[in-house]
Amino acid sequence: ASIAASWVVSPLLGGVVDKPVPDNEGVATRLFNGRLAAISPGGAAGQVQIRYSGRRTPSQSNLLLDGGTPDMSDPSYMLGAFALLDVTLASPGFGFDATTRRKGTFKLRGGVANLLDRRYAEVGFNGVDVPGLGRTIWLAGTVKL
Repeated sequence: ASIAASWVVSPLLGGVVDKPVPDNEGVATRLFNGRLAAISPGGAAGQVQIRYSGRRTPSQSNLLLDGGTPDMSDPSYMLGAFALLDVTLASPGFGFDATTRRKGTFKLRGGVANLLDRRYAEVGFNGVDVPGLGRTIWLAGTVKL
């Protein structure tokens, strides 16, 4: 069995802020990405991942449409911070010998992205901040002959 963990923490302030209209739209104030994964001796695996994005400035066009000025140092609104939790599981490879006498393996993977169904917005344009995806359940199978 093995267990792995990784994380990245980034305090950010992007763009050129001394310009009359700074170009730092959509840059998060903080980012974090952490992952914990484990693999069993039999080949089954699992992973838990958390992603965090701090508050972000919207696009300059959205600030103008909001009635404000495209001043990124003092925006009329900010996109909120959010955290997402994802879980993934994978089966070991199952061998098979079909009637065609071909040997192969079958693996099954599945997961849930945004497990807690967190609602958030990404930077958009033309007056629309793009809504993030809600809870997403997925399943995938792989056959190797």
